[in-house]
Amino acid sequence: MNARYETARRAWPTLIITLTLIALSLSLARCDTMIDEYYCAGFPEVINPIPDIGLVAGAELYVRDLEHAPYVFDHTHGAHLWYEVESSNKRVAKAWVDRGVLTVEARNPGSAVIYVDALDDCDAYATSQLRVEVYPYSAAE
Repeated sequence: MNARYETARRAWPTLIITLTLIALSLSLARCDTMIDEYYCAGFPEVINPIPDIGLVAGAELYVRDLEHAPYVFDHTHGAHLWYEVESSNKRVAKAWVDRGVLTVEARNPGSAVIYVDALDDCDAYATSQLRVEVYPYSAAE
């Protein structure tokens, strides 16, 4: 009986340390969840869609500041947004965003759809799209 008591007495600190580590781990996991719930509250939304546009091939750029009024996107909790853009037809219209400014370059006659995504830190996003009609350049005009 004395040997059992000694074994249990020696194991007791290890058991306490193990249980403490488990409790601390669960507490940190809950803390991460609470932080995510706080910081990931809200989502981006389109508040002022970009209108469809017509441009002349090789002669015009369309420029729209996404971070100043009139705002295209907003976040329901005021979080910072960043932007990604994609053109459905890069031969017709090329698009990019630099420092919150959307630029569309008219390249060749035809049609394209430009998709502009606003993303937050929690991978939530909203998409605005605009149709771009590119007309041929005419030197006579």
